[in-house]
Amino acid sequence: MQTPILHGDDDQIVPIKDSALLSSKLVKGATLKVIPGAPHGIVSTVKDKINAELLAFFKPSNEAAPVRDYHPPVGLRGARLTRAHAFCAFMLRV
Repeated sequence: MQTPILHGDDDQIVPIKDSALLSSKLVKGATLKVIPGAPHGIVSTVKDKINAELLAFFKPSNEAAPVRDYHPPVGLRGARLTRAHAFCAFMLRV
């Protein structure tokens, strides 16, 4: 199953080398897309670029993937998450 991993290369809070570069190796079927010059919080700071990348990733193909319900990982159940964190957790589970 394909998993998009999007990360800005100017993230000073969660450096790309400590997160996305590792995640893209650990997650089977991951596709890493580095957003040049993007800081932390890319879903709000460069949302037009992120939306374009996600639309391109989810563009319908001849092979339709099955739709799955989202169930948060056990460690996240009951935790207070921002929309961005929930989105990221969702993207890792789809």
